[in-house]
Amino acid sequence: MNDRERASGGGGDSFGPIRGVLLELLSELDDAAAGSTRAFYDRVCQGICELTAMNRCAVLLYDRREKRVLPAGSHGIDDEILGQLHGTLSETPIAAEALDADRVIVTSRLSEAIPARHRSLPGVAMLACVPIAAGARKLGVMLCDAGGGEFEIDAPQRDLMWALGKTVALAASARTASAQQERAKLLAERVAIAREVHDRVMQRLFGLSLVLGSGEALDPTEQRRASEELRSALDDLRDVMRRTGEPARPPASPTLREEITRLAAHYPAVEFETAAAADPPPEHEALAQSVLAEALHNASKHAEPTAISIATATDEGAFSLDVHNDGVSPGSGATVGRGGMGLRLAAFDAIQNGGVLEFGPEGDGWRVRLYLPAEERA
Repeated sequence: MNDRERASGGGGDSFGPIRGVLLELLSELDDAAAGSTRAFYDRVCQGICELTAMNRCAVLLYDRREKRVLPAGSHGIDDEILGQLHGTLSETPIAAEALDADRVIVTSRLSEAIPARHRSLPGVAMLACVPIAAGARKLGVMLCDAGGGEFEIDAPQRDLMWALGKTVALAASARTASAQQERAKLLAERVAIAREVHDRVMQRLFGLSLVLGSGEALDPTEQRRASEELRSALDDLRDVMRRTGEPARPPASPTLREEITRLAAHYPAVEFETAAAADPPPEHEALAQSVLAEALHNASKHAEPTAISIATATDEGAFSLDVHNDGVSPGSGATVGRGGMGLRLAAFDAIQNGGVLEFGPEGDGWRVRLYLPAEERA
């Protein structure tokens, strides 16, 4: 007799496997809150597959800045496929229904349930959607299936899946509470790295610039010494920059223009003026979209905007993205010239990609500007 048969009522202790999985997950909640969430969410998905008719399961959690759900854990799904499981509530009706009703939804009418790009994934014929919510907070969903075949879920299994969804919500809420501390720690680390860049690299480059800009001819020995010093300084810079952050997420939309349209829809009370005259270089598409999302999130968090202008341009190969919002009131956090923590972290991402991110008060509003010099993209 397997776990599914015992969970359905066979054997002497029908609740033994369920109790074991729940106790294991509860014991791991502290670790999940501390940061090791992927393993925890993977274990939740595994638990659903062990105790129900499911073979595959994925946890998808909402990202406030990107305004979409992103994969957080899975069981029985290749990472390549998992990476494609992102989307918005508006394009995933089954998720909206599960969260609104706060119950597990099962359907085989995929054309009315999930985006077309997900319907083409291997073996997707029928889906169960588990809400991940805590009170009024809709945190995400779990999508599960039986590996391509049809399946039935009885009431006890639905209740179990719903309970595991609440367990994920508990972990996600705890994780959110500690996220601000982690971001502060990351910012402190990057500030320390910036100091290291100044101490190890910038002073040496400044010395070289004085020598090379003096107008005096260098003999072969001096030229070789200057070349070696420059090469050493650049090696140090590369060594430091390797430690400046996490791998970049893939862009949320195929192009920046599409991402502008998608994100603007999440701010219905704001009038958007868009002049997207240029696209970012392909290698910087993810950075540009990330800066855009952070600028809009910062505006909604630290101001009360009624109008936001977004402009892109190129000038002799250099790319720029400008975002300006109104609604900055005197005495608000946005007027002190610092910006939110997210913008300060994004500034380091820009530096890592060879660009500059500027932000601060402008008139009665706030401006964010990303600049990527042409020479950095050669």
